[in-house]
Amino acid sequence: VVITMVGTGVLPLGMALFIVLGANIGTCVTALLASVGANANSKRVALIHFTFNTIGTVLFAAIIWIFKEPMVNLSVSLFPGDDPMSLQMRVSAFHVIFNVTTTCLLLPFVKQLVNYSCAVIKDKQEKTEKLTLKYVDDRLLTTPQVALMQVKKEIDYMLGLVEQNIRLSFVSVDNGSAQQSENISKNEEIIDFTNRALTQFLIKLTANVEESDEKIIGSYFHVLNDLERIGDNAENFHEIGIEMLDKNIEFSAKARVGITEMRERILKMFVISNEAFKNMNKEDLSELTVLEESVDSMKKELIASHFTRLAEGNCSAEVSPYYSSLISGLERVA
Repeated sequence: VVITMVGTGVLPLGMALFIVLGANIGTCVTALLASVGANANSKRVALIHFTFNTIGTVLFAAIIWIFKEPMVNLSVSLFPGDDPMSLQMRVSAFHVIFNVTTTCLLLPFVKQLVNYSCAVIKDKQEKTEKLTLKYVDDRLLTTPQVALMQVKKEIDYMLGLVEQNIRLSFVSVDNGSAQQSENISKNEEIIDFTNRALTQFLIKLTANVEESDEKIIGSYFHVLNDLERIGDNAENFHEIGIEMLDKNIEFSAKARVGITEMRERILKMFVISNEAFKNMNKEDLSELTVLEESVDSMKKELIASHFTRLAEGNCSAEVSPYYSSLISGLERVA
């Protein structure tokens, strides 16, 4: 519109230059409106666009205000004549010069513009997902038998998370890697929540059940406490792997063989315990007892072997506390 008005002689070039500057800021409105409801980065781009044009406009407005006549004369000398094309080209050339000059001036300050936009528009803190039990809520208190079945499902789910964390923590010990930190932390948060929430629910449920079911609730209390404790041990195993990575130390080959064997027995106990709990089968308990006793004996043997290796100089003293903690923790899990 401005170019057409200048071409027809309705608008003087001196006034047109200021209108062009204002129009550059006006074009930012579209980007600003488009960024409403968008993510933080989209809003930052719109803000940088607005800031970029505002700085250029202020700079050129000051120059035109001071050197208005010389700039108009320069435009006339570049595109002489009074025909509409020459008049329009003067406005177009100024617009091009404005954008190119502003870009060249602000290009070295891209990092500062980004930092400014990040300071003004901060990342939204993601809403923490509210933890809830998957199978249980207080409405089940009126139907105790159904409630007990649902509690069992909830414990099954918790047991699966605990087993997953144990396996992930073993990966951390083997690889000395922090890659599993997020998964382990997330699972542990759910495990702790489930323990607290189910314990509170079972306390409420106790008042509504028959005497025969009180024993079941009592056993569930024990299971919950044991699973929560095993989950804590899994976190400890993960931290052992991380600390050893930070210190650039590792277990000897013989130590790894013993650890692996002990872990395999514990994972086998997990599988048997899981099946026994799901099916309420007591026949597998005898095998669990044998495995638990073998793990106890193995702990003593591995600790003794470790001190022998230390005495013979085949093992680093720096590794000793981590090895002892790991073996003791594995025995407690069993």
